[in-house]
Amino acid sequence: MNPGSSRSRALRGIALTIVALGIVVPALVAPGGRSKPVPPGRREVVFWHFWGGRDRAIVEGIVDRFNASQTKHFVRAVAMPGANLDLKFFLSVTGGDPPDLMNQDDPVVADWAIRGALTPLDEMASPAEIAALENWLFPAARSLGSYQGRLHALCNGLDVRALYYDQNVLEQFGREPPETIEALDALARLIAPPGGDKRRRRYGYVPDSRRLWAWGIVFGGRFYDPATGRVTADSEPVVRALRWMASYSRLYGADALLAFRQGEQALTGAAFPLLEGRYAMLMDGQWRVREIEEAVASAKVRGREVPRIGVVPLPRFKDGPTDAGWVNGNFFVVPRGCKNSEGYGNS
Repeated sequence: MNPGSSRSRALRGIALTIVALGIVVPALVAPGGRSKPVPPGRREVVFWHFWGGRDRAIVEGIVDRFNASQTKHFVRAVAMPGANLDLKFFLSVTGGDPPDLMNQDDPVVADWAIRGALTPLDEMASPAEIAALENWLFPAARSLGSYQGRLHALCNGLDVRALYYDQNVLEQFGREPPETIEALDALARLIAPPGGDKRRRRYGYVPDSRRLWAWGIVFGGRFYDPATGRVTADSEPVVRALRWMASYSRLYGADALLAFRQGEQALTGAAFPLLEGRYAMLMDGQWRVREIEEAVASAKVRGREVPRIGVVPLPRFKDGPTDAGWVNGNFFVVPRGCKNSEGYGNS
């Protein structure tokens, strides 16, 4: 190969990117990735996923049961760290060796589809199967996997946000869970009055800047208009939600909130800050239910005070929509150019 060719320069660029970021794409050489040979007569389906810990064991158990249920395919699950997963994916596509199936949970379907990186599902399934699938999926799940009216991903789980609260704290102040933004603000100020100790150990509530997706919808906004194809992130309701979120920094001081949030980095693993007593109310997803149940069971065994955590829909804004918020989730995609896109018979 000519060292000065464009392809050579591109490959060197990819190599430098990998070295600079310290990324090693495990592909099929991940620990345990080749522990089981492909049984004779079967087609291998390489499956990338980001689940670790005990969730990884659950995924691998499902894969094992599938592999034992038939004789056409053999799924090889490869646990990929979630950090920079999109870069690892595009490196595999560029290198001509993408996985056959991949799980993702970022809102990337439209971006990846317009780049031509995904195989639309109607290229792998019959019209009758696609019609049945679209009828079976919840509207949010169908929308999550669609781009320009075609399914490019299959949603396997929805993530919904709600307001968790510490019942013990709310009872201490004689209050019920808030149903409106105004009530949420008032309760947050009551539990953690502005001023005073800048190193307070608990806040009533503090909006998370990453959750504008949810609050923008609560305030009556949308981030995209499918009828016109226009991004509407600068619409007045979304801007109003952002101003409301920023009001907490003005109320307590940006430096104080930043220092408080940095303290959460010291929490073990992915500990739920509400269970750590750092907030009285907190927006989070349904995956916290398991953690709460485990904390309750552990407290009972140890003879400690049992956490009393409740959950309600996100508070509404004035006359805005009720039970509103942002829904995203996990989905499967089939990369364009993979070796076995149909799971069988591809050469």
